[in-house]
Amino acid sequence: MSPGSGVKSEYMKRYQEPRWDEYGPCYRALLHYRLGRRLLEQAHAPWLWDDWGPACASDDSASSASSGAGAPAPQ
Repeated sequence: MSPGSGVKSEYMKRYQEPRWDEYGPCYRALLHYRLGRRLLEQAHAPWLWDDWGPACASDDSASSASSGAGAPAPQ
């Protein structure tokens, strides 16, 4: 039984606002989004950060070296 499907539970009969036929499609869209997010998070597919290229890595290393907040220099 889903909102807006024509079958009304006792809760739906008593609870009048918001209107189920108006907000049913939005509710189902949110359920679909949550299901997709849950499947994506549980898929454990790693992100390929190497595709970002060397520009991002050099920017990070240059900013940490200039601020002196990085690891101590090897001796």
